[in-house]
Amino acid sequence: MDGINAAQPDLIAVVGDLVDGTVEDLGPAAEPLAGLRARHGSFFVTGNHEYFSGADAWVDHVRELGLRPLRNARVEVPAGFDLAGVDDVAGESEGQGPDFGRALGDRDRRAPRCSSRTSRS
Repeated sequence: MDGINAAQPDLIAVVGDLVDGTVEDLGPAAEPLAGLRARHGSFFVTGNHEYFSGADAWVDHVRELGLRPLRNARVEVPAGFDLAGVDDVAGESEGQGPDFGRALGDRDRRAPRCSSRTSRS
């Protein structure tokens, strides 16, 4: 994390497939994420592996570590653009699949945007 923080990032985005196991088993390995520092925040988007491993528990855990989950949601970043995160299609089996309308439907279409959707691996 020191190398990431030394770069003084404006924004950090962890865009899915962070883990391949439960919070109980791998939660301690994710603890260093709590040390991430970025001017406009650190964000998290689910990937298919989170759904194999308990996505809701992981979303709660990364939130506790200081990352802001974007689950079919958008945030206006002070740097002048929209950042959107869309749940992975693997979440459909849990009623949590991608919803682009919810994530981007009310945004100012004149504003630039940066979106992330992970692919299945």
